[in-house]
Amino acid sequence: MIEIDNLEKSFSNKTLFSCSKVVLKDQSLVAIIGESGCGKTTLLNMLSLIDNQYKGSIKINGVSYQTLKGKKKEETRSNLFSFVFSHPYLIDYLSVKENILFSSLIRKTNIDNEKLNKYIQLAKLESCLDSKVTFLSEGEKQRISIVRALVYDRKFLICDEPTAHLDPNNAKIIVKLLKDISQECNKTVIVALHDYSLLPFFDEILEIKDRKLNEINK
Repeated sequence: MIEIDNLEKSFSNKTLFSCSKVVLKDQSLVAIIGESGCGKTTLLNMLSLIDNQYKGSIKINGVSYQTLKGKKKEETRSNLFSFVFSHPYLIDYLSVKENILFSSLIRKTNIDNEKLNKYIQLAKLESCLDSKVTFLSEGEKQRISIVRALVYDRKFLICDEPTAHLDPNNAKIIVKLLKDISQECNKTVIVALHDYSLLPFFDEILEIKDRKLNEINK
């Protein structure tokens, strides 16, 4: 659970947005919406411990990590969060499976193969694991990046505009996958989003508007 309380984010003494109180439940799919430049990515960075320069409180499972610095901050962040971006950032000459496992092989990290197989099945990638990613569609590539982010089995999945470069059909497939991940894999998935037609898939919706962060009742 993430609790946001009396939050205010400013740049050069100008308030970007503020919020009185919001609670994000565990195992939910959360959308963050708002106009370009309103602070969606900034909020993602604050929630995931990248940016700790703000007033107020953000608690994760009852704990505030705002004062953490240096190595301890990075260790805590890496234990709690995985990330998906608008571009999948894959290595074209490697196979699907090699891309999924690339960072874990570099770090020599043990992988739970049972969970990995579950993620691969949810993303419907079983049939192309040995294929080079350069021959795959943009939607398939984004599904690969999502499975790659899940390899470390962290509690929170942070997604910054994961559907930005996809056609409407593939965008729905990606959001449906994220919904399945939140429900079946006990993850809290937080998504900065620009396509409001996808909002019916989400459990919770946060909107940044007129420099205020509010939860929208569905």
